[in-house]
Amino acid sequence: MLPDINFASIRLHRGTQASAFEELCCQLAGEEQLTPGRVRFTRKGQGADGGLECFAQQADGAETGWQVKYFGDMGAAIKSLDESLSRALLTHPKLETFIVCLPFDPADSRKANVKTALERWNEWTAARIALAASEGRSLQIVRWDAFELKKRLTASNSTAPGRVRYWFDQSLLTSEWFRDRFEKARATLGKRYSPESHINLPIRRVIEATALDPRLLGDLKAFSVAIEQALSHTPRGNQAGFVACDAVVQQLRAACDAPLREVPLSSLQLALDGAHRAALVWYSEERDSLPPGVDNPRVSAISNLLSIVASVVREISKPYWDFVSEQALLVVGDAGTGKSHLLADVCDFAIEEGRPAVMILGGSLPDGDPWHEILTSLGLKDIRPSEFLSALNAAGQAVGGRSILMIDALNERNGQEIWPDRLAGLVHEVRGYEWITLVLSCRSSYEESVIPTELGEDELPRVTHKGFTLRQAREYLSKRGVTLAEEPNSVEELLTPLFLSVCCDALVETQESALLPSLGGVTEIFKIYTEAIVSRVNRRAKFSPSRNLPKQAIELIASEMADTAVEVIPVSRAYQLLDALSPPGPTDQDLVFQLENEGLLSSEPIEDDSESGYLRFTFQRMSDHAIASSLLKRSVINKDADTAFRDDSVLTKALTPWSSTFERGVLEALAVQLPEKYGVELNDMSLPGDLWVANAFEKSLLTRNPKSFSERTWDLIEEIGGNTLRYGVLIAGSTDPARTHNSAWLDAELQCLPMPARDASWSRYLAEDRAKSRQLIEWVREADQTAIRTERAELTGIQLCWFLTASHRAVRDTATKALVTLLTSRAGLAMKLWTRFKKLDDAYVTERLVAAIYGAAMQSVWQDHQLSDVVGVLHNDVFVDFAIPANALTRDHARGLVRFAKARGALPDKCDISVAEPPYTSPWPIEYVTEAELDSYECTYRPGVTGSDQIVLSAVSDGDFARYQLDSAILGWSPATKGVVHLPTATELAQEWLCRFRSQATNEKLAAFQTLTNVLNAASEGVSWEHREAVSAAKHAFRVAVGEDVYAEWKAEASPWRQDIMCQGIRERSDEPTCFNLSWARGWVCKRAHGLGWSEDLHGEFDLTIRNDRNDHTVERIGKKYQWIALYELCARMSDNLAPLPRENSESEISRLRNIDPSLLLVRTEDDGWRRFEQPCFWIPQNLSFKGIALTDALFWLDLNTDIMDDPENIEVINPVDDKQWLVLKGFESWRGGNDVLERESWRRVGCFVIKKVDLERTLAALKGVHLQTDDDIPTARSGGHGAYLGEHPWANRVDGGEDEEGWISNWSQARRIGGLKIRATTAAYLAEATDYDNSLGVSVDLSLPAGWLMRDLGLRLTDGSTIQYVDQDGHVRFMDPSVSMTGRSAALIDRGAFLSYLEREELVAVWALSGEKGIYGKTSEGGFGGRWTFTRIFHSQGNEIIALERYQTTEKPNLTQLALMEMAENEVENDWT
Repeated sequence: MLPDINFASIRLHRGTQASAFEELCCQLAGEEQLTPGRVRFTRKGQGADGGLECFAQQADGAETGWQVKYFGDMGAAIKSLDESLSRALLTHPKLETFIVCLPFDPADSRKANVKTALERWNEWTAARIALAASEGRSLQIVRWDAFELKKRLTASNSTAPGRVRYWFDQSLLTSEWFRDRFEKARATLGKRYSPESHINLPIRRVIEATALDPRLLGDLKAFSVAIEQALSHTPRGNQAGFVACDAVVQQLRAACDAPLREVPLSSLQLALDGAHRAALVWYSEERDSLPPGVDNPRVSAISNLLSIVASVVREISKPYWDFVSEQALLVVGDAGTGKSHLLADVCDFAIEEGRPAVMILGGSLPDGDPWHEILTSLGLKDIRPSEFLSALNAAGQAVGGRSILMIDALNERNGQEIWPDRLAGLVHEVRGYEWITLVLSCRSSYEESVIPTELGEDELPRVTHKGFTLRQAREYLSKRGVTLAEEPNSVEELLTPLFLSVCCDALVETQESALLPSLGGVTEIFKIYTEAIVSRVNRRAKFSPSRNLPKQAIELIASEMADTAVEVIPVSRAYQLLDALSPPGPTDQDLVFQLENEGLLSSEPIEDDSESGYLRFTFQRMSDHAIASSLLKRSVINKDADTAFRDDSVLTKALTPWSSTFERGVLEALAVQLPEKYGVELNDMSLPGDLWVANAFEKSLLTRNPKSFSERTWDLIEEIGGNTLRYGVLIAGSTDPARTHNSAWLDAELQCLPMPARDASWSRYLAEDRAKSRQLIEWVREADQTAIRTERAELTGIQLCWFLTASHRAVRDTATKALVTLLTSRAGLAMKLWTRFKKLDDAYVTERLVAAIYGAAMQSVWQDHQLSDVVGVLHNDVFVDFAIPANALTRDHARGLVRFAKARGALPDKCDISVAEPPYTSPWPIEYVTEAELDSYECTYRPGVTGSDQIVLSAVSDGDFARYQLDSAILGWSPATKGVVHLPTATELAQEWLCRFRSQATNEKLAAFQTLTNVLNAASEGVSWEHREAVSAAKHAFRVAVGEDVYAEWKAEASPWRQDIMCQGIRERSDEPTCFNLSWARGWVCKRAHGLGWSEDLHGEFDLTIRNDRNDHTVERIGKKYQWIALYELCARMSDNLAPLPRENSESEISRLRNIDPSLLLVRTEDDGWRRFEQPCFWIPQNLSFKGIALTDALFWLDLNTDIMDDPENIEVINPVDDKQWLVLKGFESWRGGNDVLERESWRRVGCFVIKKVDLERTLAALKGVHLQTDDDIPTARSGGHGAYLGEHPWANRVDGGEDEEGWISNWSQARRIGGLKIRATTAAYLAEATDYDNSLGVSVDLSLPAGWLMRDLGLRLTDGSTIQYVDQDGHVRFMDPSVSMTGRSAALIDRGAFLSYLEREELVAVWALSGEKGIYGKTSEGGFGGRWTFTRIFHSQGNEIIALERYQTTEKPNLTQLALMEMAENEVENDWT
C-alpha cells in the first residue's frame, strides 16, 4: 500500500522540506504533456533562477515555466510570486504559461467580509494577466495546488507509484536504508572487498560517468577556470586564437550550469579541438615572429595557455566521458581482477556521498525470476519491480545524478541458467528510467554463455577490468607491507588483485615481507596460500600436522564440486563429507568453520528454510584450480595424462558441456596444470565436444610455470595466435636469463629482417597491442634498479631498444624513459647496447638510443671515467667515423653528451670537441623529385578507388606534417651553400636557372616556357583560383615539352612554388634572401620515405587503419615513421651544407625538432595547471575558503583587511616534517568560491630578484607605488629556451634574456626610471609539454629552476630527473619545487640559511614582491561586478632577517550598473518557509 500524500510530511531534501517540494514539483513538470509538444526542458539550479525553477521550450517557440512556493499562506505566497513572475517575464521574453506549485488547496469559505485564499489568487492572476496584456504579452497563469499535484502523483504511469513511495515513505531508500543493504552485501563479499587496501583505478571513472557523478561537473569548472586564468595572462596577438579559447571558456561555464546528462560533450570536444588548433597556430606565429635565441615572454604565456588547453583536450577526450550518456554498463574481466571490489567500492562511496546505490550479488540469486529474488534480498518482496524502479528513479533525479543499481558476478552460481533468457528484458526495463544506471559484472570467460546475443555493445556497453598496472600493484603491496622481487615474470601474474591478496596473506602467515622471485605460476601461488591456511587451521584447531586434515577437507570439497559440476556445495553436504575426517566437536575443531574463518571458503545464505546455505571457494580462480587438480588426481592412471580423457573418466564426465556450468574456468586451470605436471598440452588431449580449448591455452601462457614451456608450446602459440600471441609471450619472458626464448632470441630474429619487413610485423604488433610492452616498461620505470641482476638488466635493455622501432609514440616515448632509467646506473650496459644496435637500419632506434644514453648521463650517477668511456665511443662513431646515417636529432643528442662531459670535466683526452660541433659532413645537393615519381606513389583505399598514398598527402599535398612540421623545420635555411657571401633572392635564383635553360633549350621548349610564364604572370595579378585550370594546363604542356628532369629542376629552382602550397610563417619580400624551396623539400622527404622501404603491400593495410588529426599523434602510420626519419636526415644535410637566413640560428632550428626530454624522468607533478587543492601545504600556509554569502556581506568583506595574502608567512615557510626553513622565490595561488549569485576570489603571486646592497634604497624608491601583478613584472633568468632539456640547465643555456655572464640584467622595465640599476633574477623557467609528440608525460611539467648564477655561486647540481632537487657538494637540498613530490601548487623554494648567508657574504640583497587581489564577481548570466582590491607588498633581506614594507593598495569600485545586476540576481533568492 502506498503511503499517504501529505506535503507537510515530505522527506527532507538538501536539509529542508522546501527543497524537497521544489524538487518533486520539478520532477512532475518534467513529465507534463504540453501542447504544442516540448522540444527542451530545463531544470535551473538552486538560488537565482530567473523567476522560474524550470521551464519547457515548445515546438512553436513559446515557453511554459514553473515556480514553486512552499508556503502555508496565500498572502505570503502571492507576495513572493509577484516578484518571481516579474523576473520571469523579464528573463523569458517567450514565456506564455506560468505554472505555480503550492502545497495546499486554497480555501474558499464564502464568508461575509472575508477575502478567501482563492479570491486572493483570482484577483492576483487577473491583475497580472491584464498587466501583461497591456504590455503586449499573452500570459496564462495556472495553479498546481495540492489537489492537482496529488492527481499527477497518482496518475497511471510507470513512475507515479515509486515517486510517491520515495517522497512520502520515510523508511524506504533513505541513506540509512542504502547503507544497511550495502553492509549486508559487504559481509557476504568478505575478503573480496577490502577498502583498507583499496587502490583507485581509472576504470572507476567509467562507472561514475554512467551515474552522472557530480565531480565530473567539478572537473568542467576547473577546466574553465584554468583556461580563463591562462588566457588572462596571454597577450591578444592573435584574435582568432583568443576568440576560440574564450569561446571554450564560455561553453565550459555553460556546461557547469547544466545537468551533466545534457552537457553537449561532442560539441564541447569539437570546440576544444578548435581552440587547441587556434592556440597552436597562435603559438607558432608568435614563436616565429622573432629569430630563435631572442627571448620572447609572449611565447611563454601562449605556451602555458596551449599546454593547459592541450591538457583539457586530453582530459575531456578520456574514454569515460563517452559513458555519460549510457544507462547500462557491463564490467568484464578475468577471474580475480577485482570486479567485485570495484563495484563494492563505487557503491560504498556513492552512499557515503549521499547518492542512491544498491548492490546485488549474482551468486546469491537462485534460479528463478530475477526481480523477485532481487526485491526479496532487499526486503521489498511486496513491492512490484516498476514501483521499486520508479522510486529509485526519483531518488536519482532528486540528487541530480543516476541511482546506481548493481548486479555483481552474473556468471556465479545459477547465472548461466538465469540470465541468457532474462537479462535483455531486465536491461530494457531499467532503461525506461532515465535516472537509473544499471552496472553489471561478469567474468570474461563466461560472457558468451551468460550475456544474450541481442545485448551487443550498443545495447550494453562493455568495459574491461584488467586488474592492476605495475604501479598500482606496488601501491597495493606497500599498503600490505610487502615488497616485490625485481623481475617482471612474477609481476606478470601478480598484476591481478586476487593473486596479490593471496600472496600477501601467505606471507603474513609465514611472517615474511618479500615476494620471492620465480614463484612458478598460479599453481605455486595457490599452493603457498593453501599451505598457509592449512598451517593456521592445524595450529588453531590443534590438529596433528601429520594427519593433514585441512588439506584433505579442501580436496573433498573440490571433489564434490567436480562431481556435481556446481561451484557451490550445500553446508549440510560439506559437514557430511568432513565429519568423516573429524567428528563433530567444539567450534575450534570445526573444519568447515575454520576454513571459512580463514577466508578460504565463503558462505551464501538462502531464503529457503530447508537448507542452511551454500559454501564456495572465496576466489573463483582458486576454485577452478582446486577442481581441476581433483579431476586430474582421480582420472590420470600411471602418470599418463591421456588416460584422464578416456570416455568414462571423472574428468571427461565433468567436462561434458551439457552437464557442466563451470567448464571454462576448469579448462583454464587444466591448461596450466597439464603441462606443469605431465608435460603435455590441453590442446593435444581428446576432449568431449567443442570446448573452449584455444582460449584456455592462451590464458594459461601467462599464469603457468615458465619451465613448462616446450617446443610444442611454441608451435601451438604460432598455430593459434600467430605473431600477435608469439610476440606477446616473448615480451612477457624477454628479461628472464633462464628462458631460451628471451629478448636475446628475439633480437637474433629481428636483426635479420630489413626495416620494412620488421615494421610490417613487429612494429605493427607494438602499435596494435600495447599491453605487454606497457607492462614491461612500467616495471622498469618503477623497479628498484639496484635489485635487478646484471643478466636481467642486459636482456631488459635489449627488449627496450626493440620497442624503439614503434610508430606508436606512447610505446616509443615511454620505452625511451625506461631505457634512461635502466642505464642511469649502468654505463657499461649503455656501451653494450650501442655496440649491438648502432648498425641497425632503423634510425628510430639509433636516434632514441643515443637520446637515452644522453639522458642517463645527465642523471649524474656515472663516475667521470664511466662517462668518459661512453663519450669516447659515441664521439668516434657519430662524429669521426660517421658510422650512422645523417640524422639531426642523433647528432644533437651525441653532441649534447660530449658537451655534458666537457662541463663535468670528463672529456676523454683524445676527444677533439670541435669535431662534435657543427657543421658536419653529408652529401649535397639533394635529388630533384620528378612529377612522375610523385604520381607513382599510389595506393588502393577501397576496391576500385586508388589515389596518392598517405605519404604524398601528408608530406606533399599540404598535410599537417608538411605545413606544421616539415616547413617550420627548414624555413630558416637559404638555398645557398655555406660560405657564400651573397644569399640569393627568389628572383635571382629563377634568373640563374633561366640562363642555363636558355643556353640549351630548343625553340619548342622556349615557347612552352614563355606560355607558362605568361599564364603564371596573369594568375599572380588576378584571383588565383580563376586561373587554376589554365596554370595546370600550361604546366603540363611545359612538362611534356621539356621532360621530367628539366621540369623537376624548374620546380625546385625557378617555380613560384609559394602559389602552389599552404605554408606557415613565410614573411618574405622580393628583395630579401629567399628560403629553401619548401615544395622541393616536401617532395624529397616523400621520395626518401618511400626509398626507406615503405610499400603498400607491407604497410598499406595497417596505415589505412590509422586516423590521426593534428591533435592526436599517439599512433602513427609506418609511413609517418619514414617521413620523420627522412625529415631528420634532410635537416641534418641542410645544416651541414646550407647557409642560414639572416637572423636565423641553426642551433635553435635543430632544437625545434626535439620532442622528448630524456633527462626528465618525472611523469607528472602534483600541479597540472587546472587542479584545485583542498588542503593547504606548508609553502602556501593558508587555504582560503569562500562560502556563499549575501551581497551586502560580500561588499563588507571586500572592505575588510582580511584574506589579503601578504603576510611574511607567504615568503618564510617551514616544512613541518623536518622543521627546515625555506624561502619562497616564486609562487602563485588563487582561491574562489561563492553561491549562484556571486563569487569571491583572492589570489597572490610571489616573485624575487637580487640586487647589490648599495642599490637597495633607489630600488625601493623605484618600486614605491607600483603594482607588480603579472608574471613578467619580475624577470626570469637565462634558460635553455624552447626544447631545452632539464639536465642541460644551466651549462647549455641558449636564451640569454638580456643577462650578462654573471647573471645581471640591465634592461628591467621597472628600473627604467633609475639609470644603471642591475638586478639578478633568481629563477629560470622550464617547461616540458605533454604534447601529442611526447607521450611519456602524464601532464605538462612546468617548473622553476634556480638561476644559473645561483647554481654556480652556491655550488648546486641537479640530483636527477625524478626527484628534481638541487643539492650542494655535501648532498644537502638547497633548492626545490615541492610540487614534484608533495601535493600543492608549483613554487620555487630555497634554503633560507644558505641563501641569506650567501647574500650577506656577497653584499647582495634579495627583494620580494608579494602581490595579488581580492574581488567580487557576478556568477549569473547577467554578470555583474562587486569591486576589486589590488595590493603589492615589498620585502627585502637584511642579514638574517626579512624586512616587510608597507602594503601599497588600490581599490576599484563597481559602477551602479554592475552592482545593480548583482542586486537583481540576489533578489530572486527567496527565503523558503519551512
